[in-house]
Amino acid sequence: MDKETYERELVKTREFYFSLGSLSCPILDNKLVYFNQQGFRHFLRKEKGVRPEKDQLRRFYLFRTFIQSVVKSDKTFIKKVELRDQMRLWTIAKNIANTYCIRVVITKIRKGPYFYLSIMDEGNKNSG
Repeated sequence: MDKETYERELVKTREFYFSLGSLSCPILDNKLVYFNQQGFRHFLRKEKGVRPEKDQLRRFYLFRTFIQSVVKSDKTFIKKVELRDQMRLWTIAKNIANTYCIRVVITKIRKGPYFYLSIMDEGNKNSG
């Protein structure tokens, strides 16, 4: 992967990400899920440092391709986790064309708004 391609994908994803502002989420009683700097930073970094470019590019693709259909769908399933300091995480998952399961992590602290945190896939279900 050359640097130009990576930079182009980064810019395209950043522009799309921040253009969303928020999306209504039926599975969360139609509450808005906001897209802020913390969620975007999670594309680039994880707790232990910078994500490899290949992982970043995969997440960029997943986000641009699936975020709206997962968050806006009422045909998703959800798992809620309570963490410390009244922080909660919801994982919303949707099977896509019976091939991939896309998971979106949403967070909320105390009585604040919902925020996008992460997107991932569980890979190709049809392969070995």
